[in-house]
Amino acid sequence: MALQWRAVCPACGHRVPRSGILSETARCAGCSASLRQNPGWNRVFYALFTVVAIAGGLTTLFVVRQADNTALTIGCVIAFLLLLLPASAWAWPYCTKYDPAPVAKSDAPAAAEESRTP
Repeated sequence: MALQWRAVCPACGHRVPRSGILSETARCAGCSASLRQNPGWNRVFYALFTVVAIAGGLTTLFVVRQADNTALTIGCVIAFLLLLLPASAWAWPYCTKYDPAPVAKSDAPAAAEESRTP
């Protein structure tokens, strides 16, 4: 079973790059549509990320506590963080969907006027 890239433009299906994790909104490279991350799917991603972070953190803490070595403790915590952050960036497009961005209120009267014009 292949993973499905969910971070795509709803208008044209173009993939949103992984750099989209850094902002709430994006612009599609294929059709220039304004996009925003779907809050529901973001919650799923954040919940998965939190569960993995807590489970990994507790496991790391348990293993390190058995060693009684400060340098090992610091090293394991840093190694865990260095593995967790790239893993979350890799998993992000598989767990987040995009919706069309809402029309700004300042643009709404102009858009309504254009729709009335024959």
